[in-house]
Amino acid sequence: MNNKNRIDGIVPFNEIYYKDCFYNSLFPIVLYFQKNILHFLVNDIFHYARSQQHNIPDIQCTTVNSIDKVFFDTGIHCDYKVSTDDIIGDLLTSLSQGRPAIVWIDCYYEAIRPEMYRKMHWPHTLAVFGYDQELQTFDIIEHAHKDNLAYEKRTIGFAELQDCYKGFLDNLSAQINRPTFYSLYGGTGEGMDASEQVSDENLASTLIRNVKSYAELISEGLNQLQAYEAEFEHLLLNEDELKKQGDALVQSFNNILNFKRIERYKLIKLFPAEVELLRNIDGVIDQWGIIRKAVLKYLYTGIYKAGDVAAANKGFKRVLTLEHDYLNNFV
Repeated sequence: MNNKNRIDGIVPFNEIYYKDCFYNSLFPIVLYFQKNILHFLVNDIFHYARSQQHNIPDIQCTTVNSIDKVFFDTGIHCDYKVSTDDIIGDLLTSLSQGRPAIVWIDCYYEAIRPEMYRKMHWPHTLAVFGYDQELQTFDIIEHAHKDNLAYEKRTIGFAELQDCYKGFLDNLSAQINRPTFYSLYGGTGEGMDASEQVSDENLASTLIRNVKSYAELISEGLNQLQAYEAEFEHLLLNEDELKKQGDALVQSFNNILNFKRIERYKLIKLFPAEVELLRNIDGVIDQWGIIRKAVLKYLYTGIYKAGDVAAANKGFKRVLTLEHDYLNNFV
């Protein structure tokens, strides 16, 4: 094993933030092996639902096929471990074989993340693509702050990563209940040949088929959103209630907006000529932005204006219309 090894060509992926940090660790590796991340995106159906904690609108994700099936369809091979007693050794072995890796950690022990270090236990993943045994460091893809999702290349010490991994096993593994170490490989001779790659056209057909298959679930989500309309209007007219639920609402609206931007990303990649679909999703994003802005403005300024309430109510009604139109374009 060489004292130093770095897998060149792996770059951070910042076009979208997908369901959780695992995917923003995974996508740079998928792209490095010249595979298509859209396999993962078309496999997920997003739909509205009430959040269990606050009973307000949010987005849920229903997965069509298992992640193992999606890896197979993508042409990526993945060896994983539920846990390991030698995370450093496993990473060195994987990287020395030209296989980038993903590892779950607890940010509480991650000194390169000062906003989290010794302050908050937080489940997170790192994409690991190189090592230097002399410096005792790994090359990783990480972001600088939990509120800044711009990923970049960084380094982390062996001992620090060991502590982060052990901390995850001790504090968070039962909560997450996923493998904690992934070694990935693919590319020429190991994944699908170029002739076997699934075209974007076929992936578009897969997305349409999946949406049609889950149209009833999506419609039920829209019905739940419709049922919340009167509650939302009442909430906006009650300052005390708005103050109580404001933070939860903004968090929910942020989540909805993120998933709608993911939907837009899929449409641009798979249906670039479908102007009506793009106009529709852009309208949904714009209206949720108006709704979110009205609530944020009150929370940060304490100024309660009838015009903001009216804009938010109008935006909510417009979202419902646009979402029904969007679904009808698929089914």
